[in-house]
Amino acid sequence: MPLFSRKPKESESQPPTKVDAVAIGPAGTADLILGFGTTQSLESLQERLQAYVSFALDGQMVQVFPETSGRPIRILVALDGEPGAGLVSLVESAAPRFASYGIELTLP
Repeated sequence: MPLFSRKPKESESQPPTKVDAVAIGPAGTADLILGFGTTQSLESLQERLQAYVSFALDGQMVQVFPETSGRPIRILVALDGEPGAGLVSLVESAAPRFASYGIELTLP
């Protein structure tokens, strides 16, 4: 799975939203990897997920990582431990909304 990392060009009008990693998945998906500590608040996860969706849908992802153009989008929430029930519930309830935007949301 190739990982990409690049600083924005000076000419880019808006700096991209910070994302932890971008990769092309084995199935050809554009994977946005969100590292999340299981001790962090669910509110912070919600905020970061919204930022990732905006990064993908507002064109920043393709601008910064042109290799992702035209690929299905997947957000992978990579955890540092076992997810609690609240975190699992949040991801399960958000997944259908993300799917309506054409984005798959998954836990490992």
